[in-house]
Amino acid sequence: MSTEVKCRCQFCDGEIEFPHDQAGQTIPCPKCGLETMLFIPPPAEPAPKSTPAWWIIVGAMVAVLVLILIGYALSQTSPKQVAETASTNNPVVIKPETQMTEVQRIDTLTPKPLLMSAEEKVSRENVLKALLEVQSATALGVTHNKYGELLIKADSTLNFEKTKLSTFRHERFLSCAENAMRYYGKANDEWSDYFKYDWMREKNETFMYQYDFNDLQKTGVKVNPANYPRDPDSTAFRVPFDLCLSLYWKAAYIYIEKMKDDASQ
Repeated sequence: MSTEVKCRCQFCDGEIEFPHDQAGQTIPCPKCGLETMLFIPPPAEPAPKSTPAWWIIVGAMVAVLVLILIGYALSQTSPKQVAETASTNNPVVIKPETQMTEVQRIDTLTPKPLLMSAEEKVSRENVLKALLEVQSATALGVTHNKYGELLIKADSTLNFEKTKLSTFRHERFLSCAENAMRYYGKANDEWSDYFKYDWMREKNETFMYQYDFNDLQKTGVKVNPANYPRDPDSTAFRVPFDLCLSLYWKAAYIYIEKMKDDASQ
């Protein structure tokens, strides 16, 4: 015997009762008369179980009881006991006031130089040695060709070694080295012009401008442009050629001495 089941009309939502084995057939709806398919409805999901109300009541009562007990315990503790407990758990250490001197304050603000590695020391020594070779040659007497060779060597050494001296610790050292090379380069340019222009060789003079003197004075070279005559055809001063080279070499020497001081620190 087939079990009776119920479904809803797909058009009027009217309830239709039919034998279980007729599911899938199409029949006229007894209520609206439209053709509708018989189907077995899916089983209804059970309603979620709700928390019994008495559990909620018990939980609320327990929470209230705990709050009452805490309030009672706090009321039995005097403010003095609370302060003593706090001071015991978090002792306050009173340090005597100290006042730094100006030297100590500056020392704390001054960044400490980083220690150099053995490789960095060797790189700095190589740069300084190359520049000292140029300095020694200018003091003992050197030809222009030899001077140019020494400059090329020093410049090549500086460019190679400074790739290993990239930290802030070497910034002052490298700046001095580059300035020394700049003044040696200026002297070399003057020397090249000396062989290029007849008037320079005839008068043994060269041109120097006010900005040249200003640049040398900032470096520390003592020179006064008022001691040299002005050129009638320009704003330049006429300076003996040998003296011009000497002034640039003195500027380079000052920077080399700064490099030595930086290396000794």
